[in-house]
Amino acid sequence: MTEPDALQPLIDELATLRNRVAELESAEAGRARRRMRLRGVLLLSLVVGTTAFAQLVSFQPNAPAIAADVNGNFTQLKTWLEQKVGAAGSANVAITAATRIQTGTTSNAALSTGKALLVTANTGAPAVPIAEFRHDNQTQGVGIGYNTIYATGTAANQDLNLAARGTGLLFLQSPTTITGDLVVTSNTSTGSWLASTTRVPANGGTLAPGSAPNGNWTTLECSPGQYVCGLTFTHPAGQDGAFQESFSIRCCTL
Repeated sequence: MTEPDALQPLIDELATLRNRVAELESAEAGRARRRMRLRGVLLLSLVVGTTAFAQLVSFQPNAPAIAADVNGNFTQLKTWLEQKVGAAGSANVAITAATRIQTGTTSNAALSTGKALLVTANTGAPAVPIAEFRHDNQTQGVGIGYNTIYATGTAANQDLNLAARGTGLLFLQSPTTITGDLVVTSNTSTGSWLASTTRVPANGGTLAPGSAPNGNWTTLECSPGQYVCGLTFTHPAGQDGAFQESFSIRCCTL
């Protein structure tokens, strides 16, 4: 065998290695171009964030990940998280956009339009809780079903209070049905039916509460636990029919 023939296997192997290196360099160049395109898309998405969503960099199997891409992905995820719940590291949750909560299978997306908060759940009865709000001791609270507001907690009996603020009034805007007992604990002159009421005597004029000749109206209040259920007018003999007709209220127990 001549010397060139002995070297031929080495020459062939070297050529094969050169081709393999060229293939690897070409593949790496392609991956680099793809990464550059992805970074360009990410930058463009961040610049026009009002019209597009930022994108995360995707990594290929068996390809090295560049630290800048990994760090950029984490930064973007942190940005998205803070947009939802507020600053990272804070114990407080700050939601600055409409919130939609759904535990059932029927989408409530269409109903959420124009509402700051929409909560839907598939419950089987009016008082089954959709949401509850409790004291930190968890023994007392208020719950909301799909058509019921109820007291909740660990006690067998718990009051439910509806209260206006300060001197505000509580209004019921619809016809009201009471199926249980009604208890009234206050009927004072500052808040009773007599506080702003006038009555018309026989001559057609008006007499303000407390004025003569019909006496002091504030004495004509029903006792606590009672309500006005009627009026009685009397005209004793000898009295002037126009101004001296007597009257009283009839009180009934609730």
